[in-house]
Amino acid sequence: MGECILDLRTMGECILDLRTMGECILDLRTMGKTFSNVFFFFFFLQAGFIRVDHDYVVKSAQLAKSGGCKHFNLESSKGANKESSFLYLRVKGEVEAEVEEIGFERYTIFRPAVLLCDRQESRPAEWFTRKMMVPISYMFPTAYSVPITTLVKAMLNNAIIPSEKKVELLENKAIHNLGKLGGEKS
Repeated sequence: MGECILDLRTMGECILDLRTMGECILDLRTMGKTFSNVFFFFFFLQAGFIRVDHDYVVKSAQLAKSGGCKHFNLESSKGANKESSFLYLRVKGEVEAEVEEIGFERYTIFRPAVLLCDRQESRPAEWFTRKMMVPISYMFPTAYSVPITTLVKAMLNNAIIPSEKKVELLENKAIHNLGKLGGEKS
C-alpha cells in the first residue's frame, strides 16, 4: 500500500490508487481548538469542523473507492450517532452512514473512546481529561479509553484478518482485543 499526501482543499483533483484497502484517520481534533478560541467565531469554526471531520473524510472515502479500494477502515468515535443533538457525535454518525453508502466490499468502523496519546501542542482541557483517565484506565482498561498505539495495531490487524462481514462496527473493547498481537475480534 502506498502513501498519498493530499492538499485537502483540492482533494477532488486527486486520483488515489488504492487496490485493496484505505484507512481514514483524519483526526485533526478541530473541536478542541474551536473551544479554545473566542466564542464569537463559533459559527465559522463549526463550519471548519464540519469541513474537516465530515467533508474531507467522505471525500477521502469517495476517492479511495474510485481508486479501487475494496476495504475501508474509518476511525470514528464512541457514541457516534447521526441523530445526536451534539455536533461532534452527530457529524461522526453522519460520516459513518455516508461512507457505508459508498459501497465498499468491506467497511470497518472503529469507535474508540478517549484516545490516550501525547500531543505536541497545548490543550489544557484535553490534558486534564487524559490525566483523569489514568486511574480509570487502570481500573477499567477497556471501558473508557484506548492508547492510540492500540487503535493503530487494531486497524492493521483488521486489514490482514479476513472477515465475511460487509460492515463491521468495532467498539472500544473490541479495539483493545484486536490491538493485541494475534488478537481476534469480539
